[in-house]
Amino acid sequence: MPIKIVIFLTILIFACLSVIYLYRIDQPGVQIWDEQHYIPAAQSYLQGDKETYRNLRNPPLGKELITLSIRSFGDTFFAYRLPSALAAAALGALLFGAGLWLSGFWEGGLLSLLLWLSSTLALLHARLAMVDMATALFFFAGLASFLPILKNPTDKNSTIWLLIACSLAALGGSVKVLDSVLFPIFAIGLFAVREKWPLFKSLPRLAIFAALTSGITLLVTYGILGYSPGEIPDQFRKMFGLQSFLHKDYAGLSQWYDWFLGRGQLWYLAKLGEDGRRFGALCIQNPVLWTVGSLATLALLFRGLFSKRPLDLVLGLSIPIQVLFWVIFKEQKILTYGLPMEPSLCLNTSYALSQWVPRRYYRVWAFCLAAGSLLYFWRALPEVGGGFFP
Repeated sequence: MPIKIVIFLTILIFACLSVIYLYRIDQPGVQIWDEQHYIPAAQSYLQGDKETYRNLRNPPLGKELITLSIRSFGDTFFAYRLPSALAAAALGALLFGAGLWLSGFWEGGLLSLLLWLSSTLALLHARLAMVDMATALFFFAGLASFLPILKNPTDKNSTIWLLIACSLAALGGSVKVLDSVLFPIFAIGLFAVREKWPLFKSLPRLAIFAALTSGITLLVTYGILGYSPGEIPDQFRKMFGLQSFLHKDYAGLSQWYDWFLGRGQLWYLAKLGEDGRRFGALCIQNPVLWTVGSLATLALLFRGLFSKRPLDLVLGLSIPIQVLFWVIFKEQKILTYGLPMEPSLCLNTSYALSQWVPRRYYRVWAFCLAAGSLLYFWRALPEVGGGFFP
């Protein structure tokens, strides 16, 4: 497909998804779930007094995006939730482009996009004033920017792609620390292509780019709030203390079988409460997408390990490394934090299918996978949507 058409379609997809995600985004007019932490935090930034800043559990960039939206569009629920909606639309457009590029045909891009649209979790977070969607966008954009290096390590633009990938990882790490796991993924990927891009050349560049982009991003994002460079380490110590690092009572993959057997949080859709909140619905994840995506990820990981395919290895690691991060780092169940994994699940499914299914059968397989995933989405939508369109 000509590059001009791809660019046009990507922009068109972003515009259409923006309209979809922004539809009645100011409803309900109550703070839902962790909005009660992020909205006051963004509002506190407007005051300019460090002593009154709220929610120190995460770096400031994601909350600063909400603050910027409030400055631009007023202190309204539309402004609170606008950054998440635009990030979700950008993710859909990026998935289409990445799927098309990896598979080599438009059906691959369309399957990635349809799987993303089938995610109830993505729909919910696209309409919430939280930082998870921005985290997912920066993580996936950083990962996607690194893939050209693996596909053609000898390309003259490899260093530029590495700098872009590190910059996106640094931006994501300034929203949530999770995105910093991209740097170890990059290191593994560079090790896998060491025969074509020697380690003595690539790893020092990675270290320099990672330190430079992360340092600049942290200095700017904390500097906007009035923190000096010497105060930033203290803010990180407070943040890690609030996260309850290695909290033995909660961390881990407890009840992992709920992902596939349909019990517990996975398919739990709580009734709408008096305050308009639907806590259970906010944790829901499409079982078709997660099952198919997990199988595709494992297949790519094993092929990457045993067939020495750097591209497959990195795509296969994109999920397990995030899971490992949550197991070690977070103090709540992993089901709540699955959103950043979903774009990788969508792309891995699209790409894996293109590797093992001839193109003449690809449409049939893609249609079946997309239909099954969208069917579950349609089944869950009335109850999930009821929490947002009262």
